Amino acid sequence: MLGLIIKDGAIHIDLEDQILKDSLITHAGEIVNAAVRDRLQNAGV
Repeated sequence: MLGLIIKDGAIHIDLEDQILKDSLITHAGEIVNAAVRDRLQNAGV
C-alpha cells in the first residue's frame, strides 16, 4: 500500500487509483469514500 502512496520519497495520493480511492475516507477536508459519505447522509449527519 505504501508503494502506491510514496513516490520519489514524497507522499502522493492519486485519487484516480481505485485502490487508494476506496481506502481513503477523507482528503483535503472532504469525504471521498462514497460508502461513508452515503451512510453519513442517510444518518442525517
